[in-house]
Amino acid sequence: MWTSSGGDRESRGRALEGLSRGTAAPRRYVGAGSTACRSTGSTYLYECCYNSAVTSSDPTAVPGRWDSLHALLRRLDDEIGTVYTDRGVDGVRPRFVYPLIRLAHTGPLTIRELATSLGRTHSAMSQTVTAMRSEGLVRTESGEDARTRRVALTDKARALVPLLEAEWRATEESIAEIDDELPYALSAVVTDLERVLASRSLRERLVERLDAAGHPAQAPGAPAPERS
Repeated sequence: MWTSSGGDRESRGRALEGLSRGTAAPRRYVGAGSTACRSTGSTYLYECCYNSAVTSSDPTAVPGRWDSLHALLRRLDDEIGTVYTDRGVDGVRPRFVYPLIRLAHTGPLTIRELATSLGRTHSAMSQTVTAMRSEGLVRTESGEDARTRRVALTDKARALVPLLEAEWRATEESIAEIDDELPYALSAVVTDLERVLASRSLRERLVERLDAAGHPAQAPGAPAPERS
């Protein structure tokens, strides 16, 4: 199966507004590039303290080429989730299905063993296990020594395994059906993408552009660049 803030900024804006209340007289601030800024109250703090540090137009305002792909994958994941709620099963997210099925067949595993088995990072799997535990789907038990904990299915999760496996097979069959209906199969796109990246990785492309923009990587042990 496939896998697919502004809140902090808003909070900072409210905090700045609170600090600026009671300011009566216009204030002057000369920001980056010697651009004069006149304003009052919270507008002054936002425009002068925040906007003066912005040196270009907002790059996130331009839709990315793959934004629609990410949105589509999220929508497909949401549709998978509905098949569980439609059947009266709450708390099962699409990302839970893979590890739950694997644990049903392997028995208890450490988080690291489970992550390796599924080709996931330890950090991502740890977060998933925490989320599954909060839904009562897994429990942790002592491993071979006091330093390790093993993840095991609960009775609730074990009772769901037949449905999880049926959904997995139905999803894979549906993906194959959709792939066959496309004029250019998505599986072929992935193969072509892997070939292109094998010749020049995304990281290599990023490094080249960042270096050209004056943001080279910091050498090991080198002091952090001074902020102007």
